[in-house]
Amino acid sequence: MRYLVGLTIGCLLAGPAGAALITTEHYHTWAEVEAHVIGGFEFFARGDTEKLRMTRTDPPAEAHVPFDIWNSGVPHGFKVVYNAGGIAGISIDDVYTVQLPVSISPLTNGLLVTAFADGADRSVLVSNLKLTLPPFNIYDVGDVAFAPATDYLLIETDLPLAGGFILSGTVTFSWSGSLPPADQQWFEVTPVITPEPAAYGLLLAGPLLLRIRRSMG
Repeated sequence: MRYLVGLTIGCLLAGPAGAALITTEHYHTWAEVEAHVIGGFEFFARGDTEKLRMTRTDPPAEAHVPFDIWNSGVPHGFKVVYNAGGIAGISIDDVYTVQLPVSISPLTNGLLVTAFADGADRSVLVSNLKLTLPPFNIYDVGDVAFAPATDYLLIETDLPLAGGFILSGTVTFSWSGSLPPADQQWFEVTPVITPEPAAYGLLLAGPLLLRIRRSMG
């Protein structure tokens, strides 16, 4: 099911005020994601129990820095940043950062947030999500990604993501026993292209439908 998360008036710093629509949708398999997403995936920004990783798809490249300073149930702030000048990166607690040169499609209208935890005694919670666009316009996403099971949270918007963005929030890893291996507990963010959000289409159709109803009444 698709949820209308927010209808926000743009900040005055952005010039003329306008409506900004953000919708979210959850999937639990990669096949469901592929059935809806039609492009993007230029980079993957991942945090796991060993490292922060940036992976570029074309041409293939990877950059990473060590990060294993996790305590079960303790949240950490994170940011995934894309600079329209051609740099993408991920940071934890504004201290640990990894970057990679990359550019994304001007058609980008979504971000896919993945939470993955393997095992009933392990969980990943990605919460307090906010989307920041130049010059400093902040929008609440109003949804969370939680695993297990694997959760793909698709954020769709009519905002201009290709001009640069920050997706920030908190991520909490929980487990019992020893810290799990990197491939068993992680979260990830990647830019994507989707068809026009359904809720946005309904919003635009609203005045037309109202006029039709009035003419029939």
